[in-house]
Amino acid sequence: MPASLSQPPLRIDEEISFHLLKALLKRQATRYHLAENLIANSDELKLLIRKSKQTRLFTGFRKEVFGLAALKLLAGQSSFKAEMINDKVTWHLLNL
Repeated sequence: MPASLSQPPLRIDEEISFHLLKALLKRQATRYHLAENLIANSDELKLLIRKSKQTRLFTGFRKEVFGLAALKLLAGQSSFKAEMINDKVTWHLLNL
């Protein structure tokens, strides 16, 4: 059975963390010119939120590209900041 079918639904706080991780994933994939799904999929993000180490996010290039940054974000050691520039919202990642 796929992991997504066996996992309970995310709580609201986990859902927020999930969306923050998705934003970080998009940023890192763009920065390193990689497809997001080569780095992580939704099931792996959910496992990370639930503090499972049963994910490939801490091995090889995934650890350097995303895993360590994701841990910092979830631990509150980095954050996103929104800035309005020319009537457009621009997002910045702080303390990565």
